[in-house]
Amino acid sequence: MAGVELSGLIKSYGALDVVHGIDLSIEDGQFTVLVGPSGCGKSTTLRMIAGLEEISGGTISFDGNVMNDLPPKERDIAMVFQSYALYPNLTVGGNMAFGLKMKGVPKPDRETAVREAAELLGITELLGRRPRTLSGGQRQRVAMGRAMVRRPAVFLFDEPLSNLDAALRTKMRLEIKKIHQRLRTTMIYVTHDQIEAMTLADRIVVMNRGIIEQVGSPQELYAQPVNRFVASFIGSPAMNMLPGKLLESGSGLVAELACGVSLNIPADRVPAYRGMIGRDIEVGLRPEHLTDEPQASGHNAEFFDVTVDVVEPIGACSLISFMHDGNEYIAQGQPLVTRQPGEQQRLQAAMDHMHLIDVTTGLVVPHKASSTDTGAVESSPQSTSDESATPSGAPLNLEKEIQ
Repeated sequence: MAGVELSGLIKSYGALDVVHGIDLSIEDGQFTVLVGPSGCGKSTTLRMIAGLEEISGGTISFDGNVMNDLPPKERDIAMVFQSYALYPNLTVGGNMAFGLKMKGVPKPDRETAVREAAELLGITELLGRRPRTLSGGQRQRVAMGRAMVRRPAVFLFDEPLSNLDAALRTKMRLEIKKIHQRLRTTMIYVTHDQIEAMTLADRIVVMNRGIIEQVGSPQELYAQPVNRFVASFIGSPAMNMLPGKLLESGSGLVAELACGVSLNIPADRVPAYRGMIGRDIEVGLRPEHLTDEPQASGHNAEFFDVTVDVVEPIGACSLISFMHDGNEYIAQGQPLVTRQPGEQQRLQAAMDHMHLIDVTTGLVVPHKASSTDTGAVESSPQSTSDESATPSGAPLNLEKEIQ
């Protein structure tokens, strides 16, 4: 196992900068997920760690040893790709043992390693079959097994579940989590799916336009986003952003929303927010904090009426879509209550859970000391990266480079 350190990491393609000098420390044995929208630079960063992309600046270190000039096969890494990259002419066992065979590992040792990995992944009965006879989930397990048998210092995953259906993705997430809990190997996982990031990670790195916006545990990013991008990206459904102004009201403060609704700011937040008086703001409220359920609101509940637009029953609750001032928002409703489009619905905003966002800077105004690992990385506007433009070879060729 190994800790990974990125220092001032840069990647450019001619005049196009796609990764802008990022700094990141990943502890030995930690499961770290790089998450962000398409084109944010996360896959490019992973490929630089693997040695599949040449870096334009900065350093990559494993346990203090600089990896910049080492080829992939000398970095003691194993990579699981979005495409399974299995050799069709080899059996499952042959695919899993391929890397060990290339390294000259004796056959008895290869067979032992393959058998142990197959038992862990639940694919022992598949060892004699060819890839074409396997389902997508089985092929992904084989690809993971091929990486596991090598016992690398660092596991790298490049959106490995993207080709699976929703039910199988959920199952495979659980399998990957169990594998990490057993092996405790350093794992770096790339995805655009923030649900995958939240469920898998010890630590999440939120990327956008080639920079790191915030690093923290799933709970920290969900409860304490440092800026509008993280607040809106983490969580499903996304956080509601209600535009307005912050005004004085007697000894307190009120958020006067553009839709005409006034929301009183909790008294314990007034000192922290006074500097925003008279400025354009957004009030961020997650759907579960904008609800028709009385017990969900807490002590500082604010009430207002909306017209129901769409109702989505999802079992444990219903999602209520409504329009205000030309914008669409989502509230969480009680599951057994019947609602029809066009009906009036009284909602409660749980202001104890609100986020006040400075529209000018895009930053969340802190109301208490944050325990987040690191804050947002400040930067000037950057060129939008395009991962789809990143040169890449066939997956099997990349696998050979790593072997």
